[in-house]
Amino acid sequence: MINKEGRRVYDNIRKILFSLISDNFAEIIVILFGVISGWGMILFPLQLLHINIVADGIPDIFFVYEAAEGDIMKRKPIDRKHSLFANGLGKRTGMMTVVLVVATLAAFFVGRFVEIPDSNIVPSMEIGVCMAFIINSWSSIINSFNIRSFRKSLFKIGFRTNKMLSYGILCSVGLTAIVATNPVLARIFSCVSLSIYHWLILLFLGILPLIVGEIHKIIMNKWSDQECMF
Repeated sequence: MINKEGRRVYDNIRKILFSLISDNFAEIIVILFGVISGWGMILFPLQLLHINIVADGIPDIFFVYEAAEGDIMKRKPIDRKHSLFANGLGKRTGMMTVVLVVATLAAFFVGRFVEIPDSNIVPSMEIGVCMAFIINSWSSIINSFNIRSFRKSLFKIGFRTNKMLSYGILCSVGLTAIVATNPVLARIFSCVSLSIYHWLILLFLGILPLIVGEIHKIIMNKWSDQECMF
Protein backbone atom coordinates (compact mmCIF):
# COMPACT_ATOMS: atom_id res chain seq x y z
CA MET A 1 0.00 0.00 0.00
CA ILE A 2 2.81 2.40 0.92
CA ASN A 3 4.67 1.46 -2.26
CA LYS A 4 1.58 2.16 -4.37
CA GLU A 5 1.02 5.53 -2.70
CA GLY A 6 4.66 6.45 -3.29
CA ARG A 7 4.34 5.63 -6.96
CA ARG A 8 1.12 7.67 -7.19
CA VAL A 9 2.79 10.72 -5.67
CA TYR A 10 5.84 10.34 -7.91
CA ASP A 11 3.58 9.91 -10.95
CA ASN A 12 1.64 13.06 -10.12
CA ILE A 13 4.84 15.05 -9.62
CA ARG A 14 5.92 14.01 -13.12
CA LYS A 15 2.54 15.06 -14.51
CA ILE A 16 2.77 18.50 -12.90
CA LEU A 17 6.30 18.93 -14.27
CA PHE A 18 5.04 17.91 -17.71
CA SER A 19 2.37 20.61 -17.47
CA LEU A 20 4.53 23.41 -16.12
CA ILE A 21 7.58 22.86 -18.31
CA SER A 22 5.68 22.42 -21.59
CA ASP A 23 3.58 25.52 -20.88
CA ASN A 24 6.48 27.74 -19.80
CA PHE A 25 8.80 26.66 -22.60
CA ALA A 26 5.98 27.38 -25.06
CA GLU A 27 5.67 30.92 -23.67
CA ILE A 28 9.42 31.50 -24.01
CA ILE A 29 9.52 30.20 -27.60
CA VAL A 30 6.49 32.28 -28.61
CA ILE A 31 8.04 35.47 -27.22
CA LEU A 32 11.42 34.78 -28.83
CA PHE A 33 9.77 33.95 -32.16
CA GLY A 34 7.81 37.20 -32.07
CA VAL A 35 10.96 39.25 -31.45
CA ILE A 36 13.13 37.40 -34.00
CA SER A 37 10.47 37.32 -36.73
CA GLY A 38 9.64 40.99 -36.34
CA TRP A 39 6.05 40.32 -35.28
CA GLY A 40 6.70 42.13 -32.01
CA MET A 41 5.73 41.29 -28.43
CA ILE A 42 3.13 38.53 -28.71
CA LEU A 43 2.52 38.06 -24.97
CA PHE A 44 2.82 40.86 -22.41
CA PRO A 45 4.18 40.48 -18.84
CA LEU A 46 0.79 40.82 -17.12
CA GLN A 47 -0.68 38.24 -19.48
CA LEU A 48 2.16 35.84 -18.67
CA LEU A 49 1.48 36.35 -14.96
CA HIS A 50 -2.16 35.41 -15.50
CA ILE A 51 -1.19 32.33 -17.51
CA ASN A 52 1.28 31.13 -14.87
CA ILE A 53 -1.02 31.72 -11.89
CA VAL A 54 -4.50 31.00 -13.30
CA ALA A 55 -4.01 28.80 -16.37
CA ASP A 56 -1.15 26.71 -14.97
CA GLY A 57 -1.42 27.19 -11.23
CA ILE A 58 -5.06 26.42 -10.44
CA PRO A 59 -5.40 23.10 -12.32
CA ASP A 60 -1.97 21.85 -11.23
CA ILE A 61 -2.90 22.25 -7.57
CA PHE A 62 -5.62 19.62 -7.95
CA PHE A 63 -3.32 16.93 -9.36
CA VAL A 64 -2.78 15.93 -5.72
CA TYR A 65 -6.28 14.40 -5.90
CA GLU A 66 -5.43 12.29 -8.96
CA ALA A 67 -5.83 8.60 -8.15
CA ALA A 68 -3.20 6.00 -9.03
CA GLU A 69 -3.52 4.60 -12.53
CA GLY A 70 -4.69 0.99 -12.77
CA ASP A 71 -1.40 -0.40 -14.05
CA ILE A 72 0.84 1.58 -11.72
CA MET A 73 2.06 -1.49 -9.81
CA LYS A 74 2.66 -3.45 -13.04
CA ARG A 75 5.21 -0.98 -14.35
CA LYS A 76 8.89 -1.50 -13.93
CA PRO A 77 10.36 0.83 -11.29
CA ILE A 78 12.23 3.84 -12.64
CA ASP A 79 15.90 3.61 -11.75
CA ARG A 80 16.84 6.18 -9.12
CA LYS A 81 19.73 7.27 -11.34
CA HIS A 82 17.29 8.25 -14.09
CA SER A 83 15.81 11.73 -14.32
CA LEU A 84 12.18 12.68 -13.75
CA PHE A 85 11.85 12.78 -17.54
CA ALA A 86 12.68 9.10 -18.02
CA ASN A 87 10.41 6.64 -19.86
CA GLY A 88 9.51 9.05 -22.63
CA LEU A 89 8.34 11.98 -20.50
CA GLY A 90 10.94 14.27 -22.07
CA LYS A 91 9.67 13.48 -25.58
CA ARG A 92 6.06 14.02 -24.51
CA THR A 93 6.99 17.35 -22.97
CA GLY A 94 8.74 18.43 -26.17
CA MET A 95 5.78 17.33 -28.31
CA MET A 96 3.26 19.25 -26.21
CA THR A 97 5.49 22.33 -26.15
CA VAL A 98 5.41 22.35 -29.96
CA VAL A 99 1.61 21.97 -29.98
CA LEU A 100 1.16 24.90 -27.58
CA VAL A 101 3.56 27.06 -29.60
CA VAL A 102 1.76 26.28 -32.87
CA ALA A 103 -1.67 26.98 -31.36
CA THR A 104 -0.54 30.32 -29.88
CA LEU A 105 1.24 31.50 -33.02
CA ALA A 106 -1.72 30.42 -35.18
CA ALA A 107 -4.08 32.46 -32.99
CA PHE A 108 -1.80 35.51 -33.18
CA PHE A 109 -1.44 35.16 -36.95
CA VAL A 110 -5.21 35.02 -37.48
CA GLY A 111 -5.81 38.07 -35.32
CA ARG A 112 -2.90 40.06 -36.72
CA PHE A 113 -3.03 39.26 -40.45
CA VAL A 114 -6.23 37.43 -41.47
CA GLU A 115 -9.33 39.40 -42.42
CA ILE A 116 -12.35 37.22 -41.60
CA PRO A 117 -15.39 37.84 -43.86
CA ASP A 118 -18.49 39.27 -42.15
CA SER A 119 -16.63 39.85 -38.88
CA ASN A 120 -16.45 43.66 -39.29
CA ILE A 121 -13.12 43.57 -37.45
CA VAL A 122 -9.92 44.67 -39.16
CA PRO A 123 -6.84 42.53 -38.34
CA SER A 124 -4.50 44.31 -35.94
CA MET A 125 -1.66 43.81 -33.50
CA GLU A 126 -4.11 44.27 -30.62
CA ILE A 127 -6.39 41.46 -31.84
CA GLY A 128 -3.39 39.20 -32.43
CA VAL A 129 -2.06 39.74 -28.91
CA CYS A 130 -5.51 39.22 -27.40
CA MET A 131 -6.06 35.94 -29.28
CA ALA A 132 -2.55 34.70 -28.45
CA PHE A 133 -3.16 35.40 -24.75
CA ILE A 134 -6.52 33.62 -24.68
CA ILE A 135 -5.34 30.59 -26.61
CA ASN A 136 -2.13 30.18 -24.64
CA SER A 137 -4.20 30.26 -21.46
CA TRP A 138 -6.93 27.92 -22.69
CA SER A 139 -4.64 25.40 -24.38
CA SER A 140 -2.47 25.24 -21.24
CA ILE A 141 -5.58 24.64 -19.12
CA ILE A 142 -7.04 21.97 -21.43
CA ASN A 143 -3.65 20.28 -21.49
CA SER A 144 -4.28 19.42 -17.82
CA PHE A 145 -7.02 17.01 -18.94
CA ASN A 146 -4.55 15.46 -21.35
CA ILE A 147 -1.91 14.94 -18.65
CA ARG A 148 -4.09 12.87 -16.29
CA SER A 149 -2.80 9.69 -17.89
CA PHE A 150 0.08 9.12 -20.29
CA ARG A 151 -1.60 6.03 -21.79
CA LYS A 152 -5.31 6.00 -20.98
CA SER A 153 -7.78 8.17 -22.86
CA LEU A 154 -9.49 10.93 -20.91
CA PHE A 155 -12.83 9.58 -22.13
CA LYS A 156 -12.08 6.24 -20.48
CA ILE A 157 -10.92 7.85 -17.25
CA GLY A 158 -13.94 10.15 -17.16
CA PHE A 159 -14.32 13.73 -15.99
CA ARG A 160 -15.78 12.79 -12.61
CA THR A 161 -12.90 10.68 -11.28
CA ASN A 162 -11.09 13.85 -10.22
CA LYS A 163 -13.88 16.36 -9.69
CA MET A 164 -11.61 18.92 -8.06
CA LEU A 165 -9.37 19.05 -11.13
CA SER A 166 -12.40 19.37 -13.43
CA TYR A 167 -13.74 22.24 -11.31
CA GLY A 168 -10.30 23.86 -11.30
CA ILE A 169 -10.11 23.65 -15.10
CA LEU A 170 -13.60 25.13 -15.50
CA CYS A 171 -12.66 27.91 -13.07
CA SER A 172 -9.47 28.73 -14.99
CA VAL A 173 -11.25 28.75 -18.36
CA GLY A 174 -13.98 30.99 -16.96
CA LEU A 175 -11.55 33.43 -15.32
CA THR A 176 -9.63 33.81 -18.58
CA ALA A 177 -12.87 34.47 -20.47
CA ILE A 178 -13.88 37.08 -17.88
CA VAL A 179 -10.50 38.80 -18.10
CA ALA A 180 -10.75 38.93 -21.90
CA THR A 181 -14.34 40.24 -22.04
CA ASN A 182 -14.83 42.44 -18.98
CA PRO A 183 -14.19 46.04 -20.15
CA VAL A 184 -12.07 47.03 -17.15
CA LEU A 185 -10.03 43.82 -16.95
CA ALA A 186 -9.69 43.61 -20.74
CA ARG A 187 -8.06 47.04 -20.79
CA ILE A 188 -5.63 46.01 -18.06
CA PHE A 189 -4.71 42.75 -19.80
CA SER A 190 -4.46 44.29 -23.31
CA CYS A 191 -7.54 42.52 -24.70
CA VAL A 192 -10.01 43.85 -27.28
CA SER A 193 -13.45 42.87 -28.57
CA LEU A 194 -13.55 39.83 -30.85
CA SER A 195 -16.16 38.57 -33.30
CA ILE A 196 -17.99 35.25 -32.94
CA TYR A 197 -15.76 33.89 -35.71
CA HIS A 198 -12.63 34.70 -33.71
CA TRP A 199 -14.08 32.95 -30.66
CA LEU A 200 -14.90 29.84 -32.73
CA ILE A 201 -11.30 29.73 -33.95
CA LEU A 202 -10.11 30.08 -30.35
CA LEU A 203 -12.36 27.21 -29.21
CA PHE A 204 -10.87 24.91 -31.86
CA LEU A 205 -7.27 25.89 -31.12
CA GLY A 206 -7.94 25.58 -27.39
CA ILE A 207 -8.76 21.87 -27.62
CA LEU A 208 -5.89 21.15 -30.02
CA PRO A 209 -3.60 19.82 -27.24
CA LEU A 210 -6.30 17.36 -26.18
CA ILE A 211 -6.81 16.16 -29.77
CA VAL A 212 -3.07 15.66 -30.31
CA GLY A 213 -2.70 14.00 -26.90
CA GLU A 214 -5.52 11.54 -27.57
CA ILE A 215 -4.10 10.63 -30.99
CA HIS A 216 -0.65 10.15 -29.43
CA LYS A 217 -2.12 7.78 -26.82
CA ILE A 218 -3.86 5.72 -29.50
CA ILE A 219 -0.61 5.39 -31.45
CA MET A 220 1.43 4.51 -28.34
CA ASN A 221 -1.10 1.90 -27.19
CA LYS A 222 -1.19 0.23 -30.63
CA TRP A 223 2.60 0.25 -30.74
CA SER A 224 2.75 -1.39 -27.31
CA ASP A 225 0.22 -4.05 -28.37
CA GLN A 226 2.28 -4.88 -31.47
CA GLU A 227 5.44 -5.21 -29.36
CA CYS A 228 3.65 -7.65 -27.03
CA MET A 229 2.87 -9.91 -30.01
CA PHE A 230 6.57 -10.69 -30.54
